[in-house]
Amino acid sequence: MKPRRSPSHPRVHPDGFSLVELLTVMALLAVLAVLVLPSIRGVSSSTELTISAASVVDSLNLARQTALSVNRPVEVRFYQVPSSTDTTEAFRAMASYVLGNNQTNPIGRPVWLRSGVVLSDTAPFGTLLEGLPGGSSTLPSLGPTTYSYRSLIFRPDGSVALPNTSPSDGGDTWHVMLFNTSRPPTGSTPPANHVTIQLLPETGRTRVFQPGAR
Repeated sequence: MKPRRSPSHPRVHPDGFSLVELLTVMALLAVLAVLVLPSIRGVSSSTELTISAASVVDSLNLARQTALSVNRPVEVRFYQVPSSTDTTEAFRAMASYVLGNNQTNPIGRPVWLRSGVVLSDTAPFGTLLEGLPGGSSTLPSLGPTTYSYRSLIFRPDGSVALPNTSPSDGGDTWHVMLFNTSRPPTGSTPPANHVTIQLLPETGRTRVFQPGAR
């Protein structure tokens, strides 16, 4: 009688997950989603503001450098336009133009803020836009529709055609705040997450302040 050989690979029959275990895992995932999603949205909102602020600063710096290099005034226009998700017109776009010989020659393409980000045009958060003269024109990427804008002028020496302010007047008061429309200011209180850009008229340079997402 031959002895039995033990199988080299014994069969294993693992038990599957029970319904209770599956429901428990799903509940834990739901709790984690509730805890994590607000943080993700906050980081995303902060990133959108940072990118938009950098675009505004870059556009202002380009206008200043162009005015210096071509020795002509450069006009920067801040346009009130709708977005793909919001039909309400707000300051969401910029465009720059070299002035001279009764012509306005565009500098590059219009600059658009990121989705949901706008520029404030009311005090105390938008003294720059609030005090600028206005006009209306079309934007190439938006077809023949005419949109309102407010504009400032960089002089050929790089300064801005705005009144200078002295330290006794509180320093530079020309500033504009960027914020996300999902978290707007409350009265005179800015949202926790915003970016403020100051423009120094005597030099045409900018300063950026961002408290960070919360």
